[in-house]
Amino acid sequence: MKRTLLTTLVLVCLAGTALSQPGSGRMRMGPERLERYKKMRMIEVLNLNEDEAARFTGKYTTHENAVRDIMKDRMDIIDRLEESLQKTDGDKNFDKYFADLENNDQKMFDERKRFQNDLKNMLSVEQMARYFVFDRNFNRELREAMEDMRRGRRR
Repeated sequence: MKRTLLTTLVLVCLAGTALSQPGSGRMRMGPERLERYKKMRMIEVLNLNEDEAARFTGKYTTHENAVRDIMKDRMDIIDRLEESLQKTDGDKNFDKYFADLENNDQKMFDERKRFQNDLKNMLSVEQMARYFVFDRNFNRELREAMEDMRRGRRR
């Protein structure tokens, strides 16, 4: 039931986005729209009142932006590593890139720990459990819905 509802909502959002894109013909759902939907569902699942929802979404948005920045830095490091691999001269200082990746991983760990501490100060234990289960399931169901849509197009 939940999967069908999620698939239907994703399809409706995608169809609405496609119709709003003049001459596009391709269905696209912007990341902002998906994030708004995810936040709305989290607030519903966590059963937050208006004040709690405002605090939670502020913390969640800050966390997501930090994670996005850390992942961008990680991709930049790997891009430089790839460039180094393609160099023909002998100066391929891989150890520096490995150290940078390790530091990046530590930043990600620290950010996740910081966010979990924020959650502990804001949510009950049961709400935290609901958050983690929701987050995992939402991402899994979204991937599955996208795969189902791709399979449907191939037919």
